Amino acid sequence: MLQDGIDSNLTVRSTRHTLMRFVYGFAAVFLICASYGFARWREIREAREDSRIMREITPDQLIERCGKPQADETNSVPVLLDSGPRMLPFERTLRYRVTDGMVRLSFISGNDHRWHLQFFDSPTVAVRADAENAYIAVPEFPCMRLPPELSIQRFLKRR
Repeated sequence: MLQDGIDSNLTVRSTRHTLMRFVYGFAAVFLICASYGFARWREIREAREDSRIMREITPDQLIERCGKPQADETNSVPVLLDSGPRMLPFERTLRYRVTDGMVRLSFISGNDHRWHLQFFDSPTVAVRADAENAYIAVPEFPCMRLPPELSIQRFLKRR
């Protein structure tokens, strides 16, 4: 009779330990999967945001965020309007010096008369702004990501 009580007590303890190991193992697997999922979600969110930046940034916003470029070149085309002949800008290229070379950003003026980033070129990345992987350019030139309230120009004006 005493042997029966000891065996059932061991079985209960053994079952409890097995159950606790299962719960801790499941919790560990869940936490690992959740942390991987969160990191992946964050990467995707940053890639989407960087793609949006590449689609929407203008030369004036770039200058406001990154400071005065090393070179700012504008090409214009003569146009005859009702008000008379005029030169309309159609291409603008900004060049910035970075630690390992130059970054070149080429913009074109669309039918809506707004500037659109066409091409990004740096020593390590060259990509069209409308390419699916255009987001890879933003980490190469991170000041593009700065919100206007944190821009270099506003910081310098405060001093």
